[in-house]
Amino acid sequence: MRRKYYVPSNVSNHEIYHEDWIDFNKNGVKDPFEDPKLPVEERVEDLLRRMTIKEKLAQLRSGREIPEEGMGNLSFINRHLPAREGA
Repeated sequence: MRRKYYVPSNVSNHEIYHEDWIDFNKNGVKDPFEDPKLPVEERVEDLLRRMTIKEKLAQLRSGREIPEEGMGNLSFINRHLPAREGA
């Protein structure tokens, strides 16, 4: 099944939108993390391999807090940790 994405007329970078995928990193190649036909686990593994430690930490610090049964983001965790001497 082919999927067409709606591209608003005010979007200036139309070349990233293809028939069945979006070129998020704008390299002109359908990388595994951009391929909606691949299993989610495979896409996540590919994306994590490409990310730097700094990018991964930024992802942990952003986003919503996870409910009580979850872990939460780092901002949530940091607010609940005891203060360290000299920090």
